[in-house]
Amino acid sequence: MNKILKASAGIVAAAAITVTSAISAFAWGPSRPTFTLAKPSSYITFNSITDNNKEVGDERYFVSASPYTGNAANNKWTDSTTVEDGKEYVVRMYVHNNAGSNLNLIAENVRAYIVLPTTTGTAVTVSGKIYASNANPTTVWDDTTFKSTDGKKFNLAYVDGSAKYYNTAKNGTLRTFSLDGLNDSNDLFTDKGKLLGYDAMDGKIPGCIEYSGYVTFHVKAQFEAVPGTTVTKEVQVDGAQAWSESVTAKAGDKINYRIHFKNSGEVAMKNVLIRDILPAGLTYVKGSTEVYNEKNPDGGKGKISDNIVSGTGINIGDYSPGAGAWIYFSATVDKSVSEKCNNSILWNVVQANGGYGTQEAKAAVGVTGKVCKEEPETPKPTPPTTLPKTGPGAVAGAIVGAGSLVTAGAYYIISRKK
Repeated sequence: MNKILKASAGIVAAAAITVTSAISAFAWGPSRPTFTLAKPSSYITFNSITDNNKEVGDERYFVSASPYTGNAANNKWTDSTTVEDGKEYVVRMYVHNNAGSNLNLIAENVRAYIVLPTTTGTAVTVSGKIYASNANPTTVWDDTTFKSTDGKKFNLAYVDGSAKYYNTAKNGTLRTFSLDGLNDSNDLFTDKGKLLGYDAMDGKIPGCIEYSGYVTFHVKAQFEAVPGTTVTKEVQVDGAQAWSESVTAKAGDKINYRIHFKNSGEVAMKNVLIRDILPAGLTYVKGSTEVYNEKNPDGGKGKISDNIVSGTGINIGDYSPGAGAWIYFSATVDKSVSEKCNNSILWNVVQANGGYGTQEAKAAVGVTGKVCKEEPETPKPTPPTTLPKTGPGAVAGAIVGAGSLVTAGAYYIISRKK
């Protein structure tokens, strides 16, 4: 059975041990003297040989992971693993007392600790620690990271019964020791840790590579379920056969609307709300709302609330992933729309909310306005082509002109008397 590790409280406690701050600062630690296979340590220390290419390369990077292949020879060990939903992975922690074999130095109280977070994120870091009471330093640590490629969140579930310790007997036989406890309990993932050893898990590991071993366990990537809502809206003039996103109508026409809601995500939705916003110029037909879904195959006409066009909307029930509903209602085009001197487009918006945000869709009704008589334009005065003269000559001309007008008036009066 695959599940999130039960001992989550212990994991948190393990994360709170004194080395945690250093783990967060470095991939491995602490900083310590290093050695080679040709020149091993003269004292008990763990995972500090840098040329161990046959096993893990630089031993300071002793925690790694690989996709689980079922064949250890095909495993590809890396410090960063890209995960896929539902896939299983193996985490490996190398354990090596670097003291020279000729010194007969045996590490005491050797324990392994694993910090396997139960948190969910786009990246999860698994940390490993090896402790020995007579080692210098007493504790070494390293980590490996799992990540997603598409930004989706996931967690890592421990695969029950998978924690093992492997080493090689003196006759060359590979040996396996279970690190799981009764009822799926496992101190490996708590602040208690798990004793390791060579011939038995008694906490004693002699110095030299022939006494080294591996802690391994399996995890499964579990991606966070993602919600999703799909909503579409179509319209038709009553009596027509086709549905579309826009129609042309006239005053008094009955307009039918069709809304499709679907839970397109991976999370069940409860109490889904559907609300429609009617624009001015459209009047809802009372009692016209119908909702067709798995529990209401006849639509329930006349039984559904008219609140679909109110501020609250209507509750159309619960929907599992992939399930959906069809919602119908009608409205009429007001006479006032056709009385306008211009054409109108009446946009109608539906809102769907399943608890994970609101999605919208819209449809349009075009209404032709009446032809209005256009008012004639008032003619504009024609501006003078030349500027008026303002010198003495212009003044004299004005006087002469005025005299001519007087003279002309006099002739007119005389002619009338005759």
